[in-house]
Amino acid sequence: MIGKSFRSKFSNEAIVAGWTGLDLRIASYFRQTQEATLNKKKKEKKRDCLNVAQPETCNLKTVNPMSQSLNQIAIVVNDYDEAIKFYTEKLGFILYEDKVMNETKRWVVVGPKDSACKLLLAKAVGEEQSSRIGNQTGGRVFLFLYTTDFENEYNFMKSKGVEFAREKTEEDWGTVAVFKDLYGNLWDFIQVKN
Repeated sequence: MIGKSFRSKFSNEAIVAGWTGLDLRIASYFRQTQEATLNKKKKEKKRDCLNVAQPETCNLKTVNPMSQSLNQIAIVVNDYDEAIKFYTEKLGFILYEDKVMNETKRWVVVGPKDSACKLLLAKAVGEEQSSRIGNQTGGRVFLFLYTTDFENEYNFMKSKGVEFAREKTEEDWGTVAVFKDLYGNLWDFIQVKN
């Protein structure tokens, strides 16, 4: 196509230096086309990494070349032991760490087996932190728990008394239900279709 060879042979300086009439209009058209293509590619790269349902389309190297991972999310709790009991007995999570840091603070980490991201149970200190217990996101869904065995795990949680704010529904992309943790934080429980 003439556009590629045209752009590679002539620079913007040559256009400004003496071209007129039709030549200038052609050069301007190619410059605008090139800018539009670059802007489209930038948007596509950003969009790829926002598509959580299709992680294979996310090319993180184009966004951030560093090696990073999300390891833990802090969730404010009223009591370490009651939170451990809920997450391990009612959701089937594993207690990964429980270390005493001082007289009032423990380092408590729970999470699903083989999950890269885990929950750090942080006991509330003071009125402000206590006011966030059960409402860390202002009533929106806070966390997203994915599974490959929705029916069995859903039935297990129901048998353990986990409260579902929204019962399971089938969507085009998979199955979802919304449950509450022991303090009322909302969680999406999801199985994505293959």
